[in-house]
Amino acid sequence: MTEPTVPEILNSYNDRAPLAEALTIPAPWYVDNRIAALERKTVFSRTWQIVGRADQVGKPGDYLTANVAVSRSWLSEVRTTSCEPSSTSAVTTLLRS
Repeated sequence: MTEPTVPEILNSYNDRAPLAEALTIPAPWYVDNRIAALERKTVFSRTWQIVGRADQVGKPGDYLTANVAVSRSWLSEVRTTSCEPSSTSAVTTLLRS
């Protein structure tokens, strides 16, 4: 048996199924390295990922550490969404390959 192609893996999930018939995404989406690479390219490299709250780094000199599952070359910058810390502000990081 041959390994399924990426399009075959992606097409094995019906994202238009009615809620009563919906299933979770197929197992290969979690473990296939080709799917992970596709996600890094199409999702994580284009969006900001929240890693903490701005109130965690509210004063000059404050810092936040977080474990983010990315490759060594990904972390490009960190910023806060607001100059005034609040419960709705977030610390985000842009991941780029």
